[in-house]
Amino acid sequence: MTKQDTIFGKSMEDIVSIIEEVVGTDINSLSVSSVDEINGHPGYQGQKLIPTFRFKVDDETRELKVFIKKHNEPDQIESDQFRHAHKHGAPIPNLYHSFRDDAECEVLFIEHLSYIQSDEEVYCSPGLFRRFVRLIARLNSIPVDEAYASLPHHGCVHPIPLAQLDAAQQLASSVPSGMHLPQTLTHLSNVVSSFPLGFVHGDFWPHHSGTKTPDGDMMAIDLGLSLHASRFFDVAPFVGPSFYLPSLSLSREEVAATYLEAYRENGADAPISEDNFLAEADAVWLAWNSRIISQAAAALGKKAGDVQRRLSVYLKYLSKWKEGEPCLAPYGQ
Repeated sequence: MTKQDTIFGKSMEDIVSIIEEVVGTDINSLSVSSVDEINGHPGYQGQKLIPTFRFKVDDETRELKVFIKKHNEPDQIESDQFRHAHKHGAPIPNLYHSFRDDAECEVLFIEHLSYIQSDEEVYCSPGLFRRFVRLIARLNSIPVDEAYASLPHHGCVHPIPLAQLDAAQQLASSVPSGMHLPQTLTHLSNVVSSFPLGFVHGDFWPHHSGTKTPDGDMMAIDLGLSLHASRFFDVAPFVGPSFYLPSLSLSREEVAATYLEAYRENGADAPISEDNFLAEADAVWLAWNSRIISQAAAALGKKAGDVQRRLSVYLKYLSKWKEGEPCLAPYGQ
């Protein structure tokens, strides 16, 4: 991008009013002084830029670095998620401005965070991991009103698509005797569908969090998949059955205790015991990971050792769940 280019359809003249809205006063001599590289995974949901705008307020030269994100599809409305979370004081960066381009795709101007967490760094540090777990709980404690629940959501955490039930029929030789896989999945789906709903991020890994300064408060980013869904979906990967996570620096019980403490501190709904919380998270994560069954069925007859190994682990956990046993995760013990 050169200094003369438009930014996702907005000319520099258009952007003047956006920057004036952010700084709260008139500006002049606006230009783009630099454009940062996107560090880490760029994501799949859209195009991203990090320009630094240089401008003058009276005779003082100032700079403002902004994270700009353009969604690829017209039905992705991330600004709704930002406004709902911000209304409830969630730890998120400021949404400066949003608009639709000529293709009706949403473009967001968002406060830039200088430090984005890495998954490995957070998983290996008990202190950082606790901060991240508390951030999950803070976000999940946001109340959901009827207006928010009725919004269209791009994310989906609905358990057990029908395709999984069809795929299960193809895996008879891989299924432990007596399990009756389609019936077990149907029961799991019914159980999970009965759980309370809440505000969930929908894609909450450490790399979707960051800070303004090295020691600053951790904030959630990338809210495009947020939705009204099973309330413990975001934390389930860290306490539920583990299919692909590396070793974590906190045990399942330590994660549960940290999460529930923060969940209660933030005025979440009715109290829940640690045992019931873990049981709910187990079921939610097993339901979501039922997609392993479709992947394995599609790979039958092919060289797909990794998928088959994941299926074997999944069926082991599903069998434990069916028998009422805790699905103990094999990390951090």
